[in-house]
Amino acid sequence: GLNHQTAPAEIRERAVLTDSNKIEMMTRLLDDGIHEVVVLNTCGRSECYIAMSKEDLDDGIVGVINYYKDLLNSSDSNYLYSKIGIDAIEHMVQVAVGLDSIVLGEDQIIGQMKHAYEMAREHGATSRVLNVLFRDAITSAKEIKTKLKISEIPLSLSYIGVKILHERFHLEAKKVLIVGLG
Repeated sequence: GLNHQTAPAEIRERAVLTDSNKIEMMTRLLDDGIHEVVVLNTCGRSECYIAMSKEDLDDGIVGVINYYKDLLNSSDSNYLYSKIGIDAIEHMVQVAVGLDSIVLGEDQIIGQMKHAYEMAREHGATSRVLNVLFRDAITSAKEIKTKLKISEIPLSLSYIGVKILHERFHLEAKKVLIVGLG
């Protein structure tokens, strides 16, 4: 995948996928031999989680990297990262908790992960491995956020932006419109 730490906004914008683009990506990767796939796409990241046998994993990773290169219209893969095994699972949980977000602990990512997983499941792109991993990552993230009280104050990039504007300017008598998603 790629995220706010590895790629500037203009590169991440090229990786923004509609739901139909996500389905197209999952279908192509499944047709190419990947056993299970979930595509997560947010304002700060695009990630593809795959599951397959160890013997075929290297080919699967190359397939995902090539898909992203086509998507980014670039032969440069320096913006991309890949994680395997326990590192991938740890990353998945960190993403779900919001520890790998622009705003630490942001709340929207759990819903976005859940949506990505449900979409993949509905299209037959997941099975035993990713079903267990996504359910556990989402459940664990909820428990971690509750125990550590990460979500007591609602956090999102837009929330932080409005808070900063409110602190710097006198907005009490003003009307402000924020247009965007999330």
